[in-house]
Amino acid sequence: MLPKSSEYDLLLQATLAMSAQHEPAQLARTFVQLAAHALAAKSAMLYDVVPGNAGGFCLRPSQGLALDRGFGTERTGSPHHAIAEQMLSRRDSRCHIASPKSTKVTQLFLLIEPHAKLQQWLAISDVTLPEYAQLACDIAAVYRQCYGLLEENCADTLTGLYNRKPFVARMHEILQRQSEDDAQFGQSNECLLGVIDIDRFKHINDAFGHVVGDEVLLLFSRLLRDSFRASDLVFRFGGEEFVVLLPNTTFGVGAAVFERCREQIASYLFPQVEHVTASIGFTVVYPGKLPMTFVDEADRALYRAKQLGRNRVCSFLELEPVAQASSVELF
Repeated sequence: MLPKSSEYDLLLQATLAMSAQHEPAQLARTFVQLAAHALAAKSAMLYDVVPGNAGGFCLRPSQGLALDRGFGTERTGSPHHAIAEQMLSRRDSRCHIASPKSTKVTQLFLLIEPHAKLQQWLAISDVTLPEYAQLACDIAAVYRQCYGLLEENCADTLTGLYNRKPFVARMHEILQRQSEDDAQFGQSNECLLGVIDIDRFKHINDAFGHVVGDEVLLLFSRLLRDSFRASDLVFRFGGEEFVVLLPNTTFGVGAAVFERCREQIASYLFPQVEHVTASIGFTVVYPGKLPMTFVDEADRALYRAKQLGRNRVCSFLELEPVAQASSVELF
């Protein structure tokens, strides 16, 4: 075993290294490297636990964080998936370790919950020093704490949704993953980006005051959370404008999800204001463009939805030439 002083030094170094990161992907990458180093392992991979297509869940590589490239999505029936299923079913703590006896290669697995809406699973293979597993758990605990602090810094103070700050980084992660999937498999999972805007929000503020307006924003953000999956990303870009990223979502499914979101908002009774509607524009995300280009495309689709009478969903692919001059009051 390591002397206690050496374990303390390694944990202190890990704490300093992770505390210095200012972006979730960088933090996660540092965590994977440090945990593998502590166990003198040859390979490691961080997975996100995401909903499966036919129920259950699958393990999708998180942000390309592999110390080697021999990892892919772990689906139902795979050995890793079976172990993860057992660990998820116990839920007796936030960090678990399993070392399967059926394999000749020593492997260690940690189930981590950086925050309430995200579960991650770290698989570490070819472990040379399995007796240092507790040190890896301690490093995972530091990772959870640092992740929580980053989430707080990236959260909108009123709604609790992501603010604009982490958007570009998350988009780069998605675009990079799509590029890697294209190179490896010849195709990549689709992703959609939507811009959601509350209709006539200025009138709400003018008629009822900013306190009621803030209450509408708060309740509206909760409706958005309920409308999308835990793996989807919802950002408040400012004012009454929200941006949603739907990873691993086809065009048809995404269009239906956005339409369902619009309907839920339209049918909800807000205090004092009662009925509030929203217009939504969305576009397909794919490699080769800058992140803000997709926001601009979704904005143009949103503009068209406003022109057509508000309270509707419009896709960038459906756009037809629209006259620049319009007498309709859009916001």
